[in-house]
Amino acid sequence: MDKIKVTQYPAINQLLDLLVSRINATLGDKLAGLYLEGSLVAGDFEPGISDIDLLAALTSDIDAKELEALEVMHAEFVAEFKEWYDRIEVCYISVQALKNARTFTGPFVNIIPSTGRDSTFVILNAVKNLRVVGEYP
Repeated sequence: MDKIKVTQYPAINQLLDLLVSRINATLGDKLAGLYLEGSLVAGDFEPGISDIDLLAALTSDIDAKELEALEVMHAEFVAEFKEWYDRIEVCYISVQALKNARTFTGPFVNIIPSTGRDSTFVILNAVKNLRVVGEYP
């Protein structure tokens, strides 16, 4: 894979590149795309303060075994990059759910490394995002 150069911050681009490779190692070919959201897209990112918000579009829903593996991977990732503890949030959701975002009410996984929890939400509106890897669904 080419090195990611999606932000103006080389260190964050490297971090995203590493995160993508670890998500792929954890989920195999299930990652259809990874999208930046939040302050990095809106333009008000503050280095050392702001978090990184990502949406991971998957070819199918994740199962309990994959969820456990993702929680471990995220915990190891922030243990390695301590300055990002509680500052990298990834929402894992299927492409099918994204295609039906206005009516989707099923579960998706939102991993915040300090808590590693799954939640059920209703997505009401499409979010503005910036593609890191993969095509838009």
